[in-house]
Amino acid sequence: MGVRPCRLRLRASGGARRPAVPVPVAAAVLSLVVAAGAVVDVYRIGDSGAKAAWHDGFSKTASGGGDGD
Repeated sequence: MGVRPCRLRLRASGGARRPAVPVPVAAAVLSLVVAAGAVVDVYRIGDSGAKAAWHDGFSKTASGGGDGD
């Protein structure tokens, strides 16, 4: 059992088959759009967390810890 070299199949017109370029390009563009959306989400979540931590979005009085003392 030997390994045979891979050859391009010829079309009926006699030319070699071209690889499907639109599929990898579309996958690359889609992955970039998804990555950009993830970066925006991380930024927005971090910004809202920072605002909650550094602005007056909390009670100024102690709550007592909730242990019933």
